[in-house]
Formats: sequence, structure tokens, C-alpha cells
Amino acid sequence: MLTKSKPRSKLIQLRKAKGFTQEQMAKLLNVTRATYANYETGYRSPNLTNVIEMKKILETTDDTIFL
Repeated sequence: MLTKSKPRSKLIQLRKAKGFTQEQMAKLLNVTRATYANYETGYRSPNLTNVIEMKKILETTDDTIFL
């Protein structure tokens, strides 16, 4: 059974507040734009290295951006 993913609106808000596009975030993380978009929609979860990098890029220590 497929379940609906939950958008990670906090992640989207932080990215937009910093003025980054999904494409820019993807390049900074060395992933495709589609992969990064899937992080935001909740279809995929980033690995630990990318979580740490995203938190640095977005200048946050908030772990709830992925919940």
C-alpha cells in the first residue's frame, strides 16, 4: 500500500528565505534537482551527509525540518 508523502514545508520555507532555488540547492548538495525536490515533498529522505550540509547551507540547527 502506498502512503502519501508529507511535504516538508519547513525545509521549503528555509530554502526560499535564503533565496535558493531547488536547482541551486541540488548543485550545492551534489544531487539532481529531482532528488532534492523529492526531499522537499517527502518522497525521499536525504542521507546524513546531506542533512548536515543542508543545515549548514540553510544556517539552521533545527532537526524538525525533516519531520
